[in-house]
Amino acid sequence: MGKCLGGGLGIGALGGRVDIMDMLKPKAPPQQFVEHSGTWNANPLTAAAGIAACKLYIGGEVQRRANQLGAYLRERGNQALKERGINACLYSRSIVHIYLGPIDYEPSNDTLSPTRDVGKLTARSPARQRLCLHLLQRGIATMGSRFFILSAAHTEEDIDQTVKALCDSLNAMIAEGTLNQAT
Repeated sequence: MGKCLGGGLGIGALGGRVDIMDMLKPKAPPQQFVEHSGTWNANPLTAAAGIAACKLYIGGEVQRRANQLGAYLRERGNQALKERGINACLYSRSIVHIYLGPIDYEPSNDTLSPTRDVGKLTARSPARQRLCLHLLQRGIATMGSRFFILSAAHTEEDIDQTVKALCDSLNAMIAEGTLNQAT
């Protein structure tokens, strides 16, 4: 919620039940009023960016575009993994997760993970850490090799650049012996 409300700028957001949130209103009865101050409260620049961003989100086009780019990245990235015989896959929607490990089952679509084992999904393996470094050296940040975050500001050219960096990273890892190919 905070990322959307801030329009890309730093913001804090608070939500809750009406009876609790009403205590934050300046017109709340004195015995119920709770003062709430903070660095990010009522920042005019952040509020203006948040309003502008939320206007873009209303129609859903921004979300559809990010999901289309996610599908393009999953398709191209999974093709690269398959061509190299690597047990791994990209899955999800506009935040595309990276899974390195055994494929437990073939999901019904590429937005679903290839394992039901949460431990495998969250494991901080040396291969994932190494992939993160290789991608960073090629200009791609993946939040610790956990996922790619896409937005409507990205283009197909950005995805092509990302896939090239992924391919180059995978090739380098295979060459250095830090990523095994399936046999």
